[in-house]
Amino acid sequence: DLSFLFYLLVIFAGVSSCISLMEVTSAHFIDNSIAKGKPMSRKKAVGIITLIMIVLSVPVCLDQLGMGTIIPPFYASFMAAGSQDLLDVYDLLAEGLMMPIGAIMMCVIVGWKVGFKWMADEVEQEGNKFIAKGFFQFCMKYVTPLVMVFVLVVLVLSYINV
Repeated sequence: DLSFLFYLLVIFAGVSSCISLMEVTSAHFIDNSIAKGKPMSRKKAVGIITLIMIVLSVPVCLDQLGMGTIIPPFYASFMAAGSQDLLDVYDLLAEGLMMPIGAIMMCVIVGWKVGFKWMADEVEQEGNKFIAKGFFQFCMKYVTPLVMVFVLVVLVLSYINV
């Protein structure tokens, strides 16, 4: 029976995804600590990240992974209409708020603060031509931030039932 092999491969995929996500986050912690002149070891960075993830995960486990039996008061204030459990709260925070806000911040930082020279240099490496450079700059500065603000407003209004 190959079902055992399938689930074993699913476990490997999950563990490798966790490791890759942990690597990005720990690299961020380590780089910031080096920039502040207080280098942090990889063990300490991974320990901090693991602790944060445990603190965020335990309430979901106590909520019986979406059965909606325990909703701490802090999380209840984030509950969207029709939400039954903490997984819905995390979905609201991640997909409904953090992703649009992150996209807006990226557009503002790249479009207005950092500029596009570094991006054009990266695209044009090895003799490639950045054909849509002007269109890309226009979209990053004006179109995408406006669309993402619209998406964010609509999502927030839908969560508060307006």
